[in-house]
Amino acid sequence: MSVFRTTVKSLVVSAAAFLLGAAAVAQSANTGEVLPQAHKSLDCASCHGTDTTNIPSNDACLKCHGPMEKLIASTGKYALNPHNSPHWGESVPCGTCHKQHSQPKVYCEACHTNQNYRAR
Repeated sequence: MSVFRTTVKSLVVSAAAFLLGAAAVAQSANTGEVLPQAHKSLDCASCHGTDTTNIPSNDACLKCHGPMEKLIASTGKYALNPHNSPHWGESVPCGTCHKQHSQPKVYCEACHTNQNYRAR
């Protein structure tokens, strides 16, 4: 076998291995392995729209979890309500704290350490 054919064959095998690995990663993200139980039955477009690389908008979240007034009431026990922020009001993007494909992170706790927030 020529050096050229060996090189091409190596490149094809490497590309195939890369694509299979990428497909496995994409499949694990698409199967909802890290999604909360309530979201596992949804297809990606339910939250992301036609482009699954988009971060879901607040409107997408509020279709199921709204209205915003309900969320504000549900976290009204906190002195600083994360759904009615003194900094952003009701407009803070849901994805700031709620990371559906990874662990949630309470953004407010970066400064406000005495609230004992709990994000899901």
